[in-house]
Amino acid sequence: MNNFREWLSDNLRYIMLIVGIAIVLVALFFGVRALSGVLAEKNDTKTEEAAAEEKTEEAATPTPTPTAAPEAEKPQAETTPAANEAGGALEKNANPQLNSLTTNYYEALATKDVARLTGLVDEMTEENAAAILSAGDQVYSSVDAYTKKGLEDNSFVIYARYDLNGVPTIDRLYAVAAENGGYYVKKTPLSDEQKNYLSTLDDTASVKALYEQASLETEATKARFEEEQRAAEAAAQAEAERIAAEQAAAEEAARLAAEQAAAEEAARREAERIAAEEAAAQAAWEAEHKETPAHTNGTCNIRPNPSYEGQVVYYDMPAGSQIVVIGNTEAGWRHIRWGEYEGYIGGHFVVYD
Repeated sequence: MNNFREWLSDNLRYIMLIVGIAIVLVALFFGVRALSGVLAEKNDTKTEEAAAEEKTEEAATPTPTPTAAPEAEKPQAETTPAANEAGGALEKNANPQLNSLTTNYYEALATKDVARLTGLVDEMTEENAAAILSAGDQVYSSVDAYTKKGLEDNSFVIYARYDLNGVPTIDRLYAVAAENGGYYVKKTPLSDEQKNYLSTLDDTASVKALYEQASLETEATKARFEEEQRAAEAAAQAEAERIAAEQAAAEEAARLAAEQAAAEEAARREAERIAAEEAAAQAAWEAEHKETPAHTNGTCNIRPNPSYEGQVVYYDMPAGSQIVVIGNTEAGWRHIRWGEYEGYIGGHFVVYD
């Protein structure tokens, strides 16, 4: 016993250390287990809440009601995600009868076929018919019928989307079931309830998106038209400049041609003048050198020039000498030839034979 006490006393601090470590490990074990349970409980709670939300969403989304049209004739329908809106989902070309009504309505408007329109609407007044006939020519293309349920059973609101003369446009038509099983467009005045209902439909997200898309397409079309207009104006300007350049070139060519013609005319006249002068000179020369027989009526001297100055070719040519007059000069001198002598004598000494 004394030995045990001594051993215990010597090893007590080691025993206490071992016991402390064991207590810490046990506490950690149970703490981790408790924390895992709490986390698992929270995850289970979240899973249950998510499942409940999914069930709620499934319950809030109605199943689309199929149309009465045969499956083979039913076109591909486009619907908006907001099927829980007023009037239900906005469907594109989902009802063949409404599609046909919309297409026929705008075809009749385009051709101004009042008789055909009368069969498509509930009322055609004389004023409406006159307005249709007097309207300008319109081209309706790419007609689509976006529909929502109407206020009454078996009635529909049609948002007709089409291009009017190339510009995206939306019309709102109120379609009512006819006795023959088809539909007609309501043209008689709407009731206050119907007007309020249409205002509600217009305020839904899908209809607003349809109008917004049409507005964006209209702006794009307008921008395209403006670009085409600018291109046409630029082409017209270029054509006008080309025509102006051709006209200017033609005028310049005409001016040059006129100048050339004037120059040629001036040259022709100058040539004629020179020719006339040459002819006159030739005539004068011929007149100057024309040989005419004559004789002298007195004694005179033959001089080298028609002047009394200078040397004498021959002194005292006898009166009655036979001479040849070969030209006249100013101041009464005569150009003569006498035998081997040639010169000038006074004209008063010359008597023509």
